[in-house]
Amino acid sequence: MNPDLFKLYPNPTDGLIRLEFGEARSAGTLEISNMIGESILKREFSGHSPYELDLSSLPNGMYIIHVQFDGVYGVQRFVKQ
Repeated sequence: MNPDLFKLYPNPTDGLIRLEFGEARSAGTLEISNMIGESILKREFSGHSPYELDLSSLPNGMYIIHVQFDGVYGVQRFVKQ
């Protein structure tokens, strides 16, 4: 797992988050889960930076985002308010 795979901002967020990658990446996958491990969203996306994701429909709370590119894996927590 690579915690520096991506930056997520703003955190906390009111709905729109951006993922920024340190280097150009091929297509990847992301999954957002709640704190008890239930999957909320799964998506494939391009590795172009920054990648924007609208999460305004999610209830307020803490979430975990998992990002994977070609076997490299990163995880971060964020708060939706």
